[in-house]
Parts: sequence; C-alpha cells; structure tokens
Amino acid sequence: MKFKFRLQKLLEHRTRLEEAAQRDYMDARAKTVEALRVLDEMYRAIDTARDDGQRLVTSGSGASALNTIETFVAGQKIRIENHRKKIRELKAEEERLQDILIEAAKEKKTLEKLKENKRLEFVEEMERRERLEYDDMAVMRHGRGEGPFR
Repeated sequence: MKFKFRLQKLLEHRTRLEEAAQRDYMDARAKTVEALRVLDEMYRAIDTARDDGQRLVTSGSGASALNTIETFVAGQKIRIENHRKKIRELKAEEERLQDILIEAAKEKKTLEKLKENKRLEFVEEMERRERLEYDDMAVMRHGRGEGPFR
C-alpha cells in the first residue's frame, strides 16, 4: 500500500502561490535596487558639477558657467527629492510583497509538516499491521504444531 496525501493538490497550489509571491517580491526588490542606483548617480552628478564649478572658480573664468552649474544643482536637488518619494513607495510595495511571501511560505510549510506527520502515521500503521500479520501467522503455526516446541 502506498502513502497518498489527501491534500497534495492544495500543497502543490500553495507551492505555486509561494513561487509567484517570490517572483513578485524579487521584481519589486530589483526595482528598488535600480531606483537606489539612479539616486546614487544623481548624487554623483551633483558632486561632478560642484567639482567642475570649483575648477572654474580657481581658473577665474566662466561666471555664466557657474550660474548654470548652480541651476543644475538646484534642479538636481528637486529631482532627488522626487526620486526619494518614488523610492519610499517602491520600498513600501517591496515590504508588502515580502509580507505576502512570508505568509505564503508559512502556509506551505504548515502543509508540508502536516504531510510529513501523516506519512509517519501511515508508516507506523503499516508497521503495526505487519506485526499483527506476523503475530497471526505465528499463532496459526503454533496451533497446527509447526512451532519449535511441538
């Protein structure tokens, strides 16, 4: 007799749900990482512009170029603030999807534990039946005089 878990279809469904939740979470995580990379590039662009402005000041030329750099830095600060809002939204979505993933993993783990417990119960029941069968054979043999004491 073979072990058959009655809730196997449900376990398979929960596994697919967990895999889908994991894909969604990883996609959200990738978007967050990409947004953080873009933010880092924005900060580097400000640093580069300030370095260029410092070189212009030391060379003594380009007052209009300095004005352009300051305008760029001011605009970049605004873009950075807007991008930070976007990152906060992405992180919130990532955390929401992570919670869904954790819940899906818990549900799957619960069913896996139930399956393992049911399998162990099945094995114990099969061993018990086998022992009873051997006991019955021994009793029958003993009753017909086939045992070692007859």
